[in-house]
Amino acid sequence: MKNLLLSLGFITIMSPICAGQSNPKAKIVISCTTGDQLGQALCRRVQDAIAQSPRFIEVPDTEENEEKYVTISIVTVEAARSTEGRQSEVAVSVAFVMNGMLLQHNVQACDSFHIAACAGDIVTYLDSGSVGKATNKSR
Repeated sequence: MKNLLLSLGFITIMSPICAGQSNPKAKIVISCTTGDQLGQALCRRVQDAIAQSPRFIEVPDTEENEEKYVTISIVTVEAARSTEGRQSEVAVSVAFVMNGMLLQHNVQACDSFHIAACAGDIVTYLDSGSVGKATNKSR
């Protein structure tokens, strides 16, 4: 079933491109709640990945946009410190919400060496399952 959904998503994305039509970017709201350096770095990486994406564009976090587009809500808390006292791991909660409905929720741990990979995982979720369908409809 998941492969079928991914295939249908791929066909939906590629059809206008193959027909020579431009595919408008899906609008994404990014909301970050973090009080730690790794969490802030993670949020910046997600914003950078969205900015570089050919499929997505970040829009301002306004009340109107929160109901109209997919919101990525990222909340982080410090999970571990190294023996030198530096923050070395962050717990990350990521919720994908549209029109007040939770589309997907993920919880993960991310260490200081894998911030870019964790951010990439978050952006990848936009193309998968119910979140991918919602972004296709929000254009």
